[in-house]
Amino acid sequence: MLQVCSCCNEELELNSKNFHRRPDAPSGFRKQCKSCINKRALKYYYQDHERAKQKCREAKKREYYLNTEKLLANSARYRKTESAKKRAKEWAKEYYSKPEVKARKNTEWAKRKATKLQATPKWTNQGYISLFYKLAQIEAARIGSKVHVDHIIPLQSQTVCGLHCEDNLQLLTEKVNLQKGLSYNSDGTCTIY
Repeated sequence: MLQVCSCCNEELELNSKNFHRRPDAPSGFRKQCKSCINKRALKYYYQDHERAKQKCREAKKREYYLNTEKLLANSARYRKTESAKKRAKEWAKEYYSKPEVKARKNTEWAKRKATKLQATPKWTNQGYISLFYKLAQIEAARIGSKVHVDHIIPLQSQTVCGLHCEDNLQLLTEKVNLQKGLSYNSDGTCTIY
C-alpha cells in the first residue's frame, strides 16, 4: 500500500521504514514521511537552538541562585547553633596552639609592642591612653559590636609614622578600622575602600 507525504508530495510505501506510527490515524501512520519530519526538526533545532540554550542557561542560573539563597540561609542558621560555635572555638584553639602559628603571632605582637614603645614619647599622659581603652569597652557594650582604639596617624606606614599618645588616638568600629588599615590623608582623615 502506498501513501503520499503531505509535505513533499512524494508517494512512498506505507510502512515503519518511511512513516512514523500514529495509532489514532486511520492508516496507523503519520501523514508526513520520516525524512520531512527530520528536516523540519533540524530546521527548528538550528533556528531555535540558541534560544533554547539561553532558556536552559537562565533556568540553571535561577535554580543555582535559589539553591545558593537556601544554602546561605541554612549556613547562617547553623552558625548560630551552639554546636557550630563549639566547633569554631575548638578549631581556633587547635589552630593557635600549633607551634608555627604561635611563633608567628608572638613575633607580630613583639614587633607591635616594640614599635608602640618606641613611638611613645616621655610626655605622654598614660591616664588618658588607658581612658581611651576603657571608653572603647563601654562603647562596644553600648553598640553591640567591637570598637578599636585606632591611631589617626599609623605607627608604621611607608609615608608617615605617628606617635602613641592621646592626641593620636580615636575610637573606630572594628569594620571601619580594618578597612582603614595603614592609610592616612594629610588632612587627618582616613580613606575607606
